Amino acid sequence: MLNRDSAYTTMSWLHSIKGRFAPFWLPTWSNDIRLVKPYKKQSRTLVISPIGLAGSDQLMTLLLLTIDKKVGACQGKCTGIDVHGNEVIEMIRPLTFDISLDNQDHGCRLRYMRFDNDKLTMIHHADQHAKFSAVVIEVPNMPKDKL
Repeated sequence: MLNRDSAYTTMSWLHSIKGRFAPFWLPTWSNDIRLVKPYKKQSRTLVISPIGLAGSDQLMTLLLLTIDKKVGACQGKCTGIDVHGNEVIEMIRPLTFDISLDNQDHGCRLRYMRFDNDKLTMIHHADQHAKFSAVVIEVPNMPKDKL
């Protein structure tokens, strides 16, 4: 749910990319990326609780948010499992800040998406909020320089 200012900003952005093949990053917001070991800036390794990435050589993009509002996006692959069964992610580029276990607010995957059609739906609610919906599809061959 968005307030009036956020709804206007969101709708303006949606209309600016509508009708163009303009991919964008969309978070899953699933909060399934949980660090099990503190992350030190400039390290290329993340250790996360298991979510089924082991054995996949697929490049993934992760979004990590901290309680103090730092945002990090990184790309990497699962390179193995540690002795405790946690998944080890090897990142292409390191993050520029530390994340302690008690400072991580949210962690999820990002998907590189585009609109499937030009239909945008905005539903207004009596409490001055609005909900948006749009059909999106994942872009299958994401360029490696788009992070």
